[in-house]
Amino acid sequence: MELFLELTDWDLVADANGNIATCSDGYDIAQAVANEIKLFKGEGWYDPSQGCPHFSVELGQPAQAGAISSMIEDAAKRVPGVVSAQCNLSINRSARKMGGVVIVTTTEGVTYNVAI
Repeated sequence: MELFLELTDWDLVADANGNIATCSDGYDIAQAVANEIKLFKGEGWYDPSQGCPHFSVELGQPAQAGAISSMIEDAAKRVPGVVSAQCNLSINRSARKMGGVVIVTTTEGVTYNVAI
């Protein structure tokens, strides 16, 4: 069980009883994957080894889809409960935008699409 983060602002929300909302049933794993991908390596307060090396792989560098996809897949596979991850990345060089989805499969055999 994880704290539920609202999708628009990626912030905590209250449940119907006024308590901090939590999530489970696979959404917690998908959310943990999104957190791991968004976190810059070295910036995790309690564990600086978590996250992706965004600075060295993609920022200030020409976008290399293979290296970025591999980095994202590795990060997703570090999340407990994930057995496989496949990154489908889309890079628009002229607009300087990147996006896509990571398809993760859990130990229960359930597949989730995590937007990046």
